[in-house]
Amino acid sequence: MSATSPTRLSYDVFVSDGPAGAGDERMPDGAPLAWSPLSSALIFGAQDALLVDPPFTRTQIQSVGDWVERSGRRLAYIYATHGHGDHWFGTGELARRFPGVTVYATEGTIEVMRQQAGPSREQLFDRIFPGQIPETPVLAEPVPAQGFRLEGNPVVAVETGHTDRHRQNLGAARALHRPGRGR
Repeated sequence: MSATSPTRLSYDVFVSDGPAGAGDERMPDGAPLAWSPLSSALIFGAQDALLVDPPFTRTQIQSVGDWVERSGRRLAYIYATHGHGDHWFGTGELARRFPGVTVYATEGTIEVMRQQAGPSREQLFDRIFPGQIPETPVLAEPVPAQGFRLEGNPVVAVETGHTDRHRQNLGAARALHRPGRGR
């Protein structure tokens, strides 16, 4: 592989079922409270892969990690499209499982990640999903100004500011994260 001849990239999408919340909270129709399903994308070449938006509960993280492993690719990068915890809380567990992975997000996303890892997590996620979410260190580093490369292909991020999510950004797989689908 050289910088002049990038490999062809493909992708696959894994949809994690929305986890059920704990406690006696109910939906308006009386059904138990449940979170929306979450899509994670794997963009890959012949050898390496980029995981977009890892999930957040231990069960989801294990399933996505197994899926990445079955791909036969080395997980080189994890990328979060925005800072809501359900799109990145699984990063720490996946980084332990796949040593050497680089975690990227835009500066605006990292700012929201830091907020979500603190009181927001305790007030929302830990209350609804007690014991289901692992430690959530903010491991992301800002995407370099020139982006990064996946098997010779450029991956760039575009900070969009506020769309349907605060501090959302466009990345290599932005088309795979459809606003309004999931959280």
